[in-house]
Amino acid sequence: MAHLVDEIKSSFRSGNVITRLIMVNLAVFLVCLLARLIFVFGLQDKAEAHEAFLSFISWIAVPYDIVELLFKPWTLITHMFVQYDFWHLFWNMILLFMFGKIFMSILGQSKILAVYVYGGFAGVALSMIFHYAFPGLPIGNSAIGASAAICAVMFMITATVPNYELNFILIGPVKIKYILLVLVVFDLLNIANLDNMGGHVSHLGGSAFGYWFFLRDRQGKNPAGGFNRLISVFSPRKGKRSNLRKTPGGKRRFVPDEDYNLEKKSKEEELNAILDKIGKSGYESLSKDEKDKLFRYSQDQ
Repeated sequence: MAHLVDEIKSSFRSGNVITRLIMVNLAVFLVCLLARLIFVFGLQDKAEAHEAFLSFISWIAVPYDIVELLFKPWTLITHMFVQYDFWHLFWNMILLFMFGKIFMSILGQSKILAVYVYGGFAGVALSMIFHYAFPGLPIGNSAIGASAAICAVMFMITATVPNYELNFILIGPVKIKYILLVLVVFDLLNIANLDNMGGHVSHLGGSAFGYWFFLRDRQGKNPAGGFNRLISVFSPRKGKRSNLRKTPGGKRRFVPDEDYNLEKKSKEEELNAILDKIGKSGYESLSKDEKDKLFRYSQDQ
């Protein structure tokens, strides 16, 4: 047992952002499952066990009631890692893995956690707006699930490379923009049918944020900057930005700030040109040199 725990810890420490997000979601699911079993065997009554479990969930689901939220501020974070239905968890993690993998291969991993967390916030915000604006509709009283956060990740990368293709058994290659279109239509149909309205509205909130993040990022605004600085306070300190560059002979030379910034701007323009090419013609249209540059950029982020 101790060996298994050590192995899990090692996998978490060495894993990328997507791996860690999936592991956290899985861990919370298992905690919820354990709580459910405790209530079932402890109370031995289906109705009472269900009520006890809902009471437990209320401490990690984000409430739409603003006054209640003031006394449970942590739920703004915890809710986006909670899935107690297996299939809800399964499909969310499949989508996070598929689109997260594309995200990291194209843009690196420095922005993905910010998109995930802010997307979760955006989903809650839109659901709360609908909760108060349309009190007669069954929006619900609280929100749980990673769906809005994952929608933000999906929309961010799809807006960046809409013609990127995923291969599916029996279907073949499908452009990710069409996958997103189907998911949005599915959300709209469920909202029209008054089915889990709060959840599907939050998906649209996360999706809208993902697209907004894309627009700001392409303008060079880096919406993830503030979030990453906050996270860095609680993370092991890394080395500061290096102005040292290697010469062809292997020696290091100092690059002035002005030259460093010009070099950085040139790389960003080159990256945007590559991303535009992917958006228009797909990833396979890139030359080997362009793919290598994109890979190096993703590793630097």
